[in-house]
Amino acid sequence: MEDTFLTAARKKARAAIKSFKKLPTKLSKQNAMHTLQQFKQSKKAKLATTLGICAFGLYTFWPAPVDQSVGAVEQKVEAKAPDQFYYGMLANDLCVDEYLIQNGETLSGILDRHGVAPDKVKDLVQACAEKFDLRGIRPGQMLAFAYNADDERPSKMVFRPDIYHYYTMDLKDAVSVTETVKPVSLVHKEASGVIESNLWNAMKTSGASDELADYLGDVLAWTVDFYHLYRGDEFKILYTEKQIDGKPVGVESIEAAYYKQLNIPYYVFKYDSDKYNNEYYDEEGRPARRAFLKAPVKYSRISSRFSRRRFHPVLKRNKAHLGTDFAAPRGTPVFATANGVVSRAGRTRGNGNFVKIKHNDTYSTQYLHFTRIAKGIRPGVAVKQGQTIGYVGSTGLATGPHVCYRFWKNGRQVDPLRQKLPSPPPMAKEDLPEYMAYMDSVKVILDKVKVTKLAPTPDVITASVKP
Repeated sequence: MEDTFLTAARKKARAAIKSFKKLPTKLSKQNAMHTLQQFKQSKKAKLATTLGICAFGLYTFWPAPVDQSVGAVEQKVEAKAPDQFYYGMLANDLCVDEYLIQNGETLSGILDRHGVAPDKVKDLVQACAEKFDLRGIRPGQMLAFAYNADDERPSKMVFRPDIYHYYTMDLKDAVSVTETVKPVSLVHKEASGVIESNLWNAMKTSGASDELADYLGDVLAWTVDFYHLYRGDEFKILYTEKQIDGKPVGVESIEAAYYKQLNIPYYVFKYDSDKYNNEYYDEEGRPARRAFLKAPVKYSRISSRFSRRRFHPVLKRNKAHLGTDFAAPRGTPVFATANGVVSRAGRTRGNGNFVKIKHNDTYSTQYLHFTRIAKGIRPGVAVKQGQTIGYVGSTGLATGPHVCYRFWKNGRQVDPLRQKLPSPPPMAKEDLPEYMAYMDSVKVILDKVKVTKLAPTPDVITASVKP
């Protein structure tokens, strides 16, 4: 019975709405209320009244139909689906085939399988020539083919060599190529963490990217000894992240960093002015960059230290080991630890492939057991700090891939990890006030970054930066 009434009530409500829509635009309030009074006298007046009021509200707030004649047909407005875009193309009526290039494939073969007319291939290559070599596409890269409805041949093709830009090729009448560079947004962010095993793991635990870990290692390369880390060491970072379409795509730079080891804090700040070009300085305005890097490789571990007496694993006898061995995967780049000139580069039975660099009249360094020496590295060539001079290997008297790093001071081999090397000259005194004002403002922000504390157990970690 109730269902029957509700059905009848709904019919009356719809009829009321229709009758209101058929009324003139300037319906008087009295006429509208009179219609409602008649409707209220129907069965189950309470519910009907509610429905009638809804009908009156709909009439009041809805705009009057364009055709207001008695025989006007009710018009329905359907919501239009939002337009879809694919690499800047209106894709509502497109069929897109994304294809990942495989090993051994040729450009002509790929285009033929996707319906590109043979006579278009030459024109396409020529149209791309000024921007890039289409024939130089590599396995793993993506090509996308866009087809209009019912078409067997694609109307457009898209090539994206990297995340920062892409090329759209029109394949219709006259072949044309358009390059689109994706806008990059710079977003200021922060990161922090506590060392439990090594810096790389701590960075990953905090949600930081591998690239940010690389940047931090570079920024602190002269300040922190990453081969003597302690559980409980802390770090904080203020950095700028690059984003495309709201997604992170890389690190622009580290603006400031903090590292605390055994309750001793170390700060570095990037500073840019008319005289100083984005270099890093400490709290007193001294350059963070030192004359020598602490190690010639990244993400390594010390497998053997400087020793006057060590059992040689190949010769099977005690022998002085006047260098420091950094174990790393074969092919890892090896860097010059300071500016200098190559004095020797070649191969011997014991050293394998090696390079020796003279830095000044006091210091020289040598790097042994390369799998190969970097291109262009030969005697007389000037090299810069951080420049790749070779690649980790195990040539010569070596049992596994590593670089043996040797250090000379005044013609005598010494332990590089124990040297107190000269500090670079500080910032000019007249520039200090401006730097200090900037540094203080950034330091306030850096100090506010929170770090989750660990139980205070200062156990030394002799481990790599990255496992």
